[in-house]
Amino acid sequence: MKTPQSLSQIMQKSEKYLPPEPVNFQIRENARKIFSNLFKELIPDFKYLPEYEQVTNWLENNKGKGLALIGANGRGKTIIGRLIIPVLFVINHQKHFTRVNAQEMNENLDDILRRRLITIDDIGVEDQRVVYGERRWAFPEVMDNAEKNRNIIVFTSNLDAPAIEKKYGLRTRERVRAVCKVVVFKGESLRV
Repeated sequence: MKTPQSLSQIMQKSEKYLPPEPVNFQIRENARKIFSNLFKELIPDFKYLPEYEQVTNWLENNKGKGLALIGANGRGKTIIGRLIIPVLFVINHQKHFTRVNAQEMNENLDDILRRRLITIDDIGVEDQRVVYGERRWAFPEVMDNAEKNRNIIVFTSNLDAPAIEKKYGLRTRERVRAVCKVVVFKGESLRV
């Protein structure tokens, strides 16, 4: 009769199936100041909005989660997601994000799914991809993959949470909540 394996032996054999460690990111000192200074370099008449406080809290300790910047147009989501966050990762951790806009996801989906750090701008504008009758819905696949592999996803969208659920389904909305800190942008556009 075989002797049952100990839990530690089973865990050692299954380690290759465990997801990688989450990517923890921290700016321990002056996150707000660093964030504001980068923003000012891009937008000279920069004004620190209430939503930005949640972003700088995430910068101080992301707790292994990504960042979902959703809501109103013209509040700085794209600048934060496509420029500021990737620059801060390079400066503080020498790590590079793969940056795409939502419309490009379908063309490069398999490559994107192999990446650990991803920024996606303007979720909600892309369509499903159909190739030889096979349908692929990129954003739900990216979010499923992020949950399984503990990837860091930073994305922007003009859709709010109910609209994300309507477009992609409850499962994807729950994945967003599970793998990202959600920051809701409200108010009038700052674009002139």
